[in-house]
Amino acid sequence: MPYLNVRRAKLIRQENSQEMKTQERLPDFLIIGAGKSGTTAILYFLGKHPEIFFPTRKEPNFFALKGVDVNSYEFEESKEYHLRSIDNLEDYLELFKDAPKDKVAGENSNQYLYSEQAISNIKEYVPHAKLIALIRHPAERLVSRYNHMERDNVVPEGGVNAIFDKTSIWWKRPDLLQEGYYGKHLEKYFEAFDKDQIKVILYDDFKADNEGVIKDICGFIGVSPDFEVDTEIEINKSGKLKDNLFNKMLGQNGTIINTLKKVSPTIHKSLKRNVVIKEALIQWRNKNLETVEFPADFKKRVTNEIYMDDIKKLEKVLGRSLKHWYTF
Repeated sequence: MPYLNVRRAKLIRQENSQEMKTQERLPDFLIIGAGKSGTTAILYFLGKHPEIFFPTRKEPNFFALKGVDVNSYEFEESKEYHLRSIDNLEDYLELFKDAPKDKVAGENSNQYLYSEQAISNIKEYVPHAKLIALIRHPAERLVSRYNHMERDNVVPEGGVNAIFDKTSIWWKRPDLLQEGYYGKHLEKYFEAFDKDQIKVILYDDFKADNEGVIKDICGFIGVSPDFEVDTEIEINKSGKLKDNLFNKMLGQNGTIINTLKKVSPTIHKSLKRNVVIKEALIQWRNKNLETVEFPADFKKRVTNEIYMDDIKKLEKVLGRSLKHWYTF
């Protein structure tokens, strides 16, 4: 009898869990990456659309991290990133509890692109969600990623010289070199989902016609493409911070910003949500960045020695020529 009661309780929990998944709000679309390929900009511009809802929390990574033991990581950086994300359904649902019924809801998590765990979890929780992948020439993405790490002062040991060492952290951490194997990653998505659910956008196309790409995405996710948005501002620019007073006070980790985070996190969050202040800070910070110089043949070497085979795989997956990615 005790066994039957335990089993019945387990079944009730499963039924309640399934009922929660069907009744609670979950995203209608996901921006699945890749990092440093325009995802933050797309998120920013789409966030201005009156028919789209995004949670204030960026990159929750729920579908990639649900079921993953936080202590299983080889690198401390990966563990810390997990702890800053969401790995349980209750907290994830909380992100969308205020989403109006007449709006399309979405979120952006770059980790989804290269996570097999994400594919299985997306199929379980939001099997019909639209999936948007932005990809950038992998060598260009790597350079931008490096500059972003310079900006945040978190460049791995060995710096740029370690990139061609296959025993280095650059090859072991999935968000560094491995993220750029788009052919391998997207092939798995096209095998798991209907091709009409997936839209792959090249960073080149977005840069050439950002307004056209945004309108195309709107049509894909089912909202009106007829809205105006200022696409001139450059979002999430990478680079090394100049050593000046502005960055010491109002940079990503400036004195004023860090003090606000600690003393009054509520005010800090409200200021982050203020569009005027946010756009002004972005433009000021962009003027205070300088890019890291790489050897002249660096991108060519990365392309030929690391990514060429996968670029050719990607061509087959997308059914599109990428010969303009072959050389610099």
